[in-house]
Amino acid sequence: MKKFDISNLILASLVDVRRVNHASGTETDASASNCSIIIRKSGRSVYSFNGKSYSATADTALFIAKGTKYSLSVEKSGECSVIEFNISEEQLKEKFSSGAVIEYSIF
Repeated sequence: MKKFDISNLILASLVDVRRVNHASGTETDASASNCSIIIRKSGRSVYSFNGKSYSATADTALFIAKGTKYSLSVEKSGECSVIEFNISEEQLKEKFSSGAVIEYSIF
């Protein structure tokens, strides 16, 4: 299955850029209020969506679509950068109507 190329997205607005450091053992269920790209500097987290698990490690980036309901489990504490942004509702409905978590290798 071919991954969706997020470089084709047109950003409507940048919402937030921040560093996050969760302790090992942190677990939470969430719904993404914006589209996000998560880039880990260290540590390991697992995001679960639609029965699949996606690892966030220092060699991956994750894209999470606005409205995606997911679970987060921090297996090893560490720092990550989170970039939150909005895309048009048209792009969101066309590409990610049922939510999405996409894992990309960054090396």
